[in-house]
Amino acid sequence: MTGNAGKQYSWRGTDLEGRPQQGVASAESHGALRTEFYAKGILVTDIKAIRKLASAQKPLRPPTGMLSMFLRQCAGMLQAGLPLVQALEISIDCLPVSRFKTEMSAIRQQVAQGSLLGEAFSRSALSDQKLMISMIKAAEQSGTLDQMLGLLANDQEKSERLRARVKKALMYPLTVLVVAVLVTTLLLIKVVPQFAATFAGLGAELPPLTRTVMMLSDMAIDYALPASAAALSLTLLLRAMITRHKALQLLTDKLMLWLPLTGSVVRNACLYRFSQTLAGSLRAGVPLLQALESTAAATGNHVYELECLIIRQRINEGHPLSFAVRKNRLFPVMIAQLVYAGEQSGTLDQMLQTCAVRYEQAVDQSVDLLSSMIEPMVMMILGMIVAVLMLAMYLPVFRLGAVL
Repeated sequence: MTGNAGKQYSWRGTDLEGRPQQGVASAESHGALRTEFYAKGILVTDIKAIRKLASAQKPLRPPTGMLSMFLRQCAGMLQAGLPLVQALEISIDCLPVSRFKTEMSAIRQQVAQGSLLGEAFSRSALSDQKLMISMIKAAEQSGTLDQMLGLLANDQEKSERLRARVKKALMYPLTVLVVAVLVTTLLLIKVVPQFAATFAGLGAELPPLTRTVMMLSDMAIDYALPASAAALSLTLLLRAMITRHKALQLLTDKLMLWLPLTGSVVRNACLYRFSQTLAGSLRAGVPLLQALESTAAATGNHVYELECLIIRQRINEGHPLSFAVRKNRLFPVMIAQLVYAGEQSGTLDQMLQTCAVRYEQAVDQSVDLLSSMIEPMVMMILGMIVAVLMLAMYLPVFRLGAVL
């Protein structure tokens, strides 16, 4: 994936010391590629033509923790005085075999051929990481690439931890619902029919609660499997539709913001990402309008993304950031006040970082509170379900004992 003319090829080979090498490069033909690398001391043993450029391929989403680990290793080696190409090569060797490793090898090849690291990233399948690319380009211009890679690694690690906590908070209520449904279905299919067979020989009229539970048991036995298949199909269909349609994504994100239990977690997470990302961009020297464009995509919520773009538009019309934030209904007054203080004192990035710390703590507190609320709710819900079913089954026995 270089900017040279010609076809794209993925290649493998060995250098003069017998170490394996691989990457992606442009050349007019197989022979021209072999000749080019032979002059550099690399014997190419395998070449495959690539039909499409990586930028036209599906964007690559790095596995959790892999990008932050790669950035941290590169930063450490650059700070130790190693050249960028060598730092990239050593960091790539530490990666497991994956598409991410192949992509990073192609980026290293571009850098070895004279491209800047930010430009190499922008031509790769990681080109949707616009914020990271902007910060790398700014750091290359200022000569602080080693420091910036370290800061990016820190930000990636924080984002991954936050994403894991938010995912945990969102999965908790769903887990409770699934467990309750499974336990109820199991009791209706396995336990209730045994009681029903016993009651059939009594010949007496059953209590309304018992008749209702037995009716539910018959329905569960007849329709549990078709209902499960339908629910799974509907879930997959909805997921596919949400992935393809922006309007459904926006509607889903709106719903996530205003759910009773998890809405506060999602809102605090979006505000954290906004503050953290914008602070890091400004600290790296990225212009405010460009930083807001990248920050909008980093919020992880389409509602906040649109609001960030509205803020950007107001700034483009001549308003200060504090005014644009204050006019936005999704941003608390605290952020607007700290942004105003930062604009007046010239410490906008520091004030935004203060906001990020505050909302990171708020996410942790919200998740802990949700966990403490959900755990007793699980026990209470399951206990009530089991109690109602057992009462329905033993109520005829109690009545029969009273009659006898």
